[in-house]
Amino acid sequence: MDVVRTILSLIFPPRTEETLVASITDDVLQSLVLPKDIYSCTTLTDYTDERIRALVWEAKYQANTSAHERIGSVLAQHITTIEHDFVIPIPLSPQRRASRGYNQVEVALRAGHISQIETDVLIRVRDTVPQTHLPRSRRLTNLVGAFAVPDAARVKVRGARIVLVDDVCTTGTTLEEARRVLMRAGAARVHCLAFARS
Repeated sequence: MDVVRTILSLIFPPRTEETLVASITDDVLQSLVLPKDIYSCTTLTDYTDERIRALVWEAKYQANTSAHERIGSVLAQHITTIEHDFVIPIPLSPQRRASRGYNQVEVALRAGHISQIETDVLIRVRDTVPQTHLPRSRRLTNLVGAFAVPDAARVKVRGARIVLVDDVCTTGTTLEEARRVLMRAGAARVHCLAFARS
């Protein structure tokens, strides 16, 4: 089996990001967790670190199970310290979810064995340009009106303590817009959390 794996790795060498993810031990990952509050959001790691960038890239674009598990374990450690009724991963637009095939934040939360995940109480009703492709001035308005709480979910949201989770927080606009929609729907509290800050 090792011979086959060696031959395959010579024919199909692993991506740089994949190699970085494989090299991250539990101790190294824990040393990279440095919580910091920015833009009304708790962020857990620094995206400028190439290992964190590799984890996010592999989770988002390569469906890398190990990356999902690593991100999920870090999120789980922090979520367990927050009083909450349920956890919401930032939703993708239907178009983006269909093209990618999954929501990387939701998959990471499930890989971290986080219970009480709700994926139907906050929806994305408008496809938007990815925030990373926009200047700061446009990022602040790009997501206005992009999220909604369906009528059927309003009872669940009313009075709830929610942890809202994204993979990366750059300007905080995505989480803040989603938080605003949940609060207007009657949530008692929405704690915004991101795996990384950039």
